[in-house]
Amino acid sequence: MTKIYTNLSKLGTLIDYSADGYNAYIAGPMTGIDEFNFPAFQQAASLLRLEYPRWNVVSPAEMDADFGLHPQHEGMEKVSGADATTTNEVRSFYMRRDLPIVAACQAIVLLDGWSKSAGVVHELAVARACYLDIYRFSDMGDLQLYQPQDEVPDVTT
Repeated sequence: MTKIYTNLSKLGTLIDYSADGYNAYIAGPMTGIDEFNFPAFQQAASLLRLEYPRWNVVSPAEMDADFGLHPQHEGMEKVSGADATTTNEVRSFYMRRDLPIVAACQAIVLLDGWSKSAGVVHELAVARACYLDIYRFSDMGDLQLYQPQDEVPDVTT
């Protein structure tokens, strides 16, 4: 296992990345959900690691926790820096951090509610452009290959 470093100006993060393995990025809604939906990300990451031990599971919730954001804290600006005071600046921070990571993976795993998240819709667009395998992960712990016609995004923000 090596590290991949994404450095975008002052933004940067270090994630585990397997150059010869199968890297799967978990994508799901966070904004407006209790505890930023960390429990769903934690459940998915744990089950995927158990069921697919050769996969390197990349969770933005874990990256956020490593970066200082915890579910009990309000305000993502704490993580993205003092100058990120508007919703667009905060979203920009996460997109600049996460989209290159998605592109470096071999798969994206969509959590329930993904189609109502503007961020996930962007992550999915990158996944499609990079020909990643696309999976759906249900609250019941089922993993299914995603079919594009299954669901149409309904993002209003």
